[in-house]
Amino acid sequence: MDPIVLDSDKSAKSSRDVDVEDPKSLENGELSQPSTKKKNRRKERSRKKKLTSLDNQADDISGQVELLSLQDSLLSSNGPNTSFTAFTPFTPTISAENPLVNIAGLESSVSSPSKKRSKKKKNVALASIKKLSECNGELKEISSPGISEFLPETSEIPPVIPTDTVKVNPRNRRRAKPVSEYSSDFNHESITNVCDRKSSSNRKAKPQAMKPKPQHFENFPNSSQVRQKQGGTGSRSRTNRSSESMLNENKFDDHFQRELVEAMMKNQANVVKGFIRINQRNFREAYINNPDGSRDIIIDGVKDRNRALEGDEVAVLILPESQWKNTDGIQKVGKVIYILTQVHHRQAVGSLKKMQDNNSRVALFSPRDSRVPRLQIPMKECPGNPKDWENCLFNARIVEWNDVRYAKGQLIGDSFGVQGDIEAETRAILLENEIDGAPYDRSYQVFFPEPPFVPTENDFKGREDLRKLCIFTIDPSTAKDLDDAVSCEQLDNGNFKVGVHISDVTYFLREGTPLDREVAKRATTTYLVQRAYHMLPRELTMMCSLLPGEDKLAFSVFWEMTPDAEVVSHYFTRSVINSCSQLAYEHAQVMIDDPNYQWKEGEFPPIYGPWTVEDLKKVVLSLQSLAAIMRKHRFDTGALRVDQTKLMFHLDSAGEPENFAAYINKESHRLIEEFMLLANMTVATALQSRFPKLSFLRCHDEPQPDMLKKLADTLEKFGIVLDISSAGSLHSSLQRCKSDSNDTRFLALNSLCSRPMVRARYFCAASIDDVQYMKHYALNAPLYTHFTSPIRRYADVMVHRLLSALLGYSDELKWSVDYVNSIAANCNKMKFCAKKAGEQSNELFLALWVRKYGSIVEEAVVLDVKDRSFDALICSTGSNIRVYTDKLSASVEFKNDFVPQLSIVWSIDGTSQHSTQIVTMFSVVRVALRVSNTNLLKLEASLLPPIEQN
Repeated sequence: MDPIVLDSDKSAKSSRDVDVEDPKSLENGELSQPSTKKKNRRKERSRKKKLTSLDNQADDISGQVELLSLQDSLLSSNGPNTSFTAFTPFTPTISAENPLVNIAGLESSVSSPSKKRSKKKKNVALASIKKLSECNGELKEISSPGISEFLPETSEIPPVIPTDTVKVNPRNRRRAKPVSEYSSDFNHESITNVCDRKSSSNRKAKPQAMKPKPQHFENFPNSSQVRQKQGGTGSRSRTNRSSESMLNENKFDDHFQRELVEAMMKNQANVVKGFIRINQRNFREAYINNPDGSRDIIIDGVKDRNRALEGDEVAVLILPESQWKNTDGIQKVGKVIYILTQVHHRQAVGSLKKMQDNNSRVALFSPRDSRVPRLQIPMKECPGNPKDWENCLFNARIVEWNDVRYAKGQLIGDSFGVQGDIEAETRAILLENEIDGAPYDRSYQVFFPEPPFVPTENDFKGREDLRKLCIFTIDPSTAKDLDDAVSCEQLDNGNFKVGVHISDVTYFLREGTPLDREVAKRATTTYLVQRAYHMLPRELTMMCSLLPGEDKLAFSVFWEMTPDAEVVSHYFTRSVINSCSQLAYEHAQVMIDDPNYQWKEGEFPPIYGPWTVEDLKKVVLSLQSLAAIMRKHRFDTGALRVDQTKLMFHLDSAGEPENFAAYINKESHRLIEEFMLLANMTVATALQSRFPKLSFLRCHDEPQPDMLKKLADTLEKFGIVLDISSAGSLHSSLQRCKSDSNDTRFLALNSLCSRPMVRARYFCAASIDDVQYMKHYALNAPLYTHFTSPIRRYADVMVHRLLSALLGYSDELKWSVDYVNSIAANCNKMKFCAKKAGEQSNELFLALWVRKYGSIVEEAVVLDVKDRSFDALICSTGSNIRVYTDKLSASVEFKNDFVPQLSIVWSIDGTSQHSTQIVTMFSVVRVALRVSNTNLLKLEASLLPPIEQN
């Protein structure tokens, strides 16, 4: 690593500049004498300060011996030709010939009779020097790359000068300053003085060494103190020094080099990797999962997050134990030293306004997502009059981010609408979540048949003809992309032949075409309240959709099952089907609830072919009987389900929300769910057997044990026993609570139990060595994948291609592990983005509905209590909201003796009486919901007195 190189500035006039003297006069470590003029008082104070800093210097250096030894071993283990220059920005070459500190020089300097020091001060200094001597003896020689990148192109690499010599400005010899005074500020790094050899023959020659730059000081713990001592790195006026001293505090540390980071992770040198999660309510707090499964590692502050944004894969250096958190248990603290994979797209939606200091050069862009930094946008790039920016929405990208407080940004186009407008807000949701909502260009139509497409006998080759089988779809009433259909017929032996039929998208979507690449990029269909943004072009979506009365190409899975739902055998085939009807879940549910129901004209959807309502009802009831047994068996053998409230909105003719209701899962939903799960598991097992390295699978890791344990301990105080030993035991615990007939408590428990859960993810089989880590925790399935929705998920497209190769319908795949991993990573990212977009769309329409009525009163159940607020779940919407209590017209007291609780004393209107309300976990409270004054789409809640107080 490169030493710090300090150089004189030709135009330097500041009395605090650090300059380099002619090396010939410094060869023997002799102190150059200042002029005979009266000594500067500041320099005298500096010399006295030097004595007290020596002892600190010794402590700092000895504390770094172990770190330097670690670096040396890392470098050695990676071979002599491996260059790691980013462990710290600059590290000196240390050896017996070039020690970290020139002990002899320091001793002669301290003991010099010319120094008018007291005996006591000399003894203290000599004792400190002795400690430094011991440190020098422990240090090993560390390889250092060249420093040529910091020197002028014409300069030779200059000699290293002992660090106890004096730096002298050739034009102002009074400005002599012992360099050793700085060494305590740099721990194990020292400042090395360099000047060109040519200056040794001519004292008036211009020094040729390099001028120090700000980045030379950025990564040192005491860099701000050093800046205050040396007064900046160039010619600065006294009025600018205060801003210079703050420079480092607002600058990010340089990232380490990737090679070094990988070596440190390989050698387990307190460096771990993970995907960063930033607290939405407090952007200064970020976390990564601890690889050992214990409590999350916290990254405290934006500076230690070091330019990483939500979702980025980062390498984190674990800080010393003395810096760990110890609030409600020990928590490791780390800092980001490298961004391994930049997942976040570095764009944001927000508002634009003038800087508060009326800076005419830049405007301030404030992202809606507080986890993204504020951006300074050049005023010349901003549209029109700043007064016209009010309430407008803009999209901007990060161009450069070196300052903790602001990043340099660039607007992407003009304003795309005003806050509160449905279309503008929908556009904002898409932009924030990196969802491409633009229709496909017509040029892509050359890559699939021209609609309307009617398959011919040539398309049927190699397919099983199932057009005479009673097959139909069951989906939401508004569904257009019908991926799956079902069938069921009873065999002569009393068993059932059950079929799941999935649209054969890969027959049309050819691998490697420009269309395929664009579909892979979009990765999923995104469902918002008022519309869906399809993964496939609209024409191809309808071509693949299993619409009733049309011949469609499909991939089918058949099982022979006993009446007790035991699978006897199964097989896969490509097929051609003709769905006889498009049922909604409501139609199937009526058949299950009331098999004898007499359908009125127009109530039941059209039926194509020779089939009747009775035929379809027979199939539905057979499937329901099998699905109920399958579901019970799944949960009896260890599966888990944690339900979350989903909303359905009814819109008026103008697209405004008219009302909403919670989405309720019934037997008809669970019927389809069971057979889709069975199909996915069956395909996963087949693929892993045939393609053990390239299988495209989906796993769900166990929840974070510390969080789950903490939740179980908390619930025990409320008399709730939560068995967290397995997914099945957790499910059983929740079901016991459900049987208590306390709906609000069960809602709260589901919400609380979802927090420790980790997201399921796609992966390439080769990326996981141990098969036990391939399992799906919630489903309690050893292998799982997604096969049943290729119209709306690219992951399923990958699985279909693997299955096609397995069955010999296509050539052997020539995929690499890296390729499959990259597709899996993008599918994971875009699936999560689509999920967030759907949730934000719900929040948008809920806020619009509340705004329409001004304010609404809702019942909420408390999830967590803090000293001046509590978090609650709105029972009717499933929304989480924070309710503040510090501005209530009531007396509020926080207690945390046994469980956290708020004691709120309300005054009863019109009387002198008071009533006390206790708010703790699971308390049911009334809140008034309203739209925020500052954010038209943010709901705020205020606590209302208990109903009996009104």
